[in-house]
Amino acid sequence: MKKTILFATLAAFGLQLAQAHRTWVLPSSTVLSGDKVWVTFDACASNNIFFVNHRPLQPNTLSAIGPDGKEVELNNVSKGAMRTTFDVELKQEGTYRVGVVRAGHMAFWREGEERKSWTGTKEEMIKQGIHKKPDVHLSVGGYSILSYVTLGKPSKEVLAPTGKGLEVTFKDSHPNDLIAKETTQLVFQLNGKPASDLEVTVVPEGDRFRNEVGEIKVKTNARGECSVTWPTAGRYWLEALVEGTAEPVEGVELEEHSSVSLTLEVFPE
Repeated sequence: MKKTILFATLAAFGLQLAQAHRTWVLPSSTVLSGDKVWVTFDACASNNIFFVNHRPLQPNTLSAIGPDGKEVELNNVSKGAMRTTFDVELKQEGTYRVGVVRAGHMAFWREGEERKSWTGTKEEMIKQGIHKKPDVHLSVGGYSILSYVTLGKPSKEVLAPTGKGLEVTFKDSHPNDLIAKETTQLVFQLNGKPASDLEVTVVPEGDRFRNEVGEIKVKTNARGECSVTWPTAGRYWLEALVEGTAEPVEGVELEEHSSVSLTLEVFPE
């Protein structure tokens, strides 16, 4: 019951979760070259992969990080009824990370008719007395909704794990260099440690037009590693999720929830 209330509260604050709908950030292109290069992105929570039919991601949760690790401006941001769109100019050669990254402790409560939310560290939560708010719901972890685009030569700086929440890295490859029929080794970490026995779901685009979703499901080993073989060229959506309970904050129940989703493009052989 507590978990149901928490997820409903998260959704009410516009934090799109994998439990309710599939969340994704879709670039118009993932591999580019030349000068004055722009990429347009759609950001959405939907019932079908890459099909706009539910609601937008919140613009204030979106960001783009350049190859040098610095934030890049989002241009022409527009939130519609079912999707958010924006443009990013690629001025530096290398790989960009674009999407949503949220990690830490979160709290949700009401003050009268007004919904309140807070995000920060455990220490800040205790210092500010956030965990003592009436009927507060606490969560730790985070969620990432990511895509990667590369201008010119791929780089790996934005692929490095931070040690916070659930994260995925590419062992011997790059997210913008995936080829049909080839096998990709992925490594998952939860708060900097191997995420073992984790179920990973991969869905090819176009599930709206198939009788079967066509999911590929794999599990990580003790080192947090798993392998995915791409059956055909095209775009794919990948997701993994961890949920449970963590150590309470001064007696207040603390839900643990971390998820990561990726938009990937696989090229022909």
